[in-house]
Amino acid sequence: MKSMSFFHKASILLTICAIMVASNIYTLIPIYSVLADDLLIAESHVVLAGGLFTFFYACGLLSFGPVSDFTGRRKILVFGLLASALTTLGVGFSAGSASLWIARSLQGITLATFASVAFAYSYDVFNFRQRTILVVLINTGFLIAGIFGQVASDFLAGVFSWNSVFFFFSIVYFFLFAAAFFLLKESPPQSVESKPLWRGFFQLLKDSRLMKCYSITFTLLFAIISFYDAIGRYFNGPESDLLMIRLVGLIGASLSLFTGKLMDRWGELRTLKFGLAIGSTSAFLLLLFHSTGALIFSPSFLFHRFHSSYLPSLL
Repeated sequence: MKSMSFFHKASILLTICAIMVASNIYTLIPIYSVLADDLLIAESHVVLAGGLFTFFYACGLLSFGPVSDFTGRRKILVFGLLASALTTLGVGFSAGSASLWIARSLQGITLATFASVAFAYSYDVFNFRQRTILVVLINTGFLIAGIFGQVASDFLAGVFSWNSVFFFFSIVYFFLFAAAFFLLKESPPQSVESKPLWRGFFQLLKDSRLMKCYSITFTLLFAIISFYDAIGRYFNGPESDLLMIRLVGLIGASLSLFTGKLMDRWGELRTLKFGLAIGSTSAFLLLLFHSTGALIFSPSFLFHRFHSSYLPSLL
């Protein structure tokens, strides 16, 4: 069993990585128009760049977990951060639609080296209690990223330029690479079955229980990103209100730290049903109330984050 000191250091590092890696899912949302005006391209081209990032990010998530069975978890985590630093730097040097699309696609692939491999690393290296805590921390980091990525992007683009957003994250990824290189230890070797990768995916898709979880996951993440995308593009109120709408989501993200206790008390399924019921009710209320106050104080996106944080544990 690993020493607690290593566990604490690894927990801090992987949580920070989760925040910084997932932040780039959201960095384009506040600066669609800024980037389009500076590059003299249509805003729809910038939106497409976000779509390409998401597509290649998803492809990477499907690929790097199985790849790490052969290469080892540490190599993917460490050198994935280095590759992410380089591709993120490339986004900052984009000069037009084509270069932006290519750079964001490559960035999506490299950033996908973290999520699935980090969870597998947690299960391989730490005991049951430690990995439960670490999974909650990583999930919380992903949720915080939804707010941090937008706020950091909006701030840096407003004070400096849109390029500085990606230069900042590139520097951060480089330092995280250095920290991971010296801190993380290799996970135990895995016994890998010699069967085609695609066969394993099809076996998972045949599991009706997993399909239900996949459907819920898609709905949750779709709701979160579409909410922030719509608010960023169509909100007509003052910037201070928009900032408040984004920052108040941190309350919901912080609640995810307590989902472990709820699951211990209620069980996973009951906790999930409770979260889905609250999220659905809140989303319906947003159809009825359209004021800035409703957007700020509605529990919709608070509880979307609340129950989305423990869903990966059910998978």
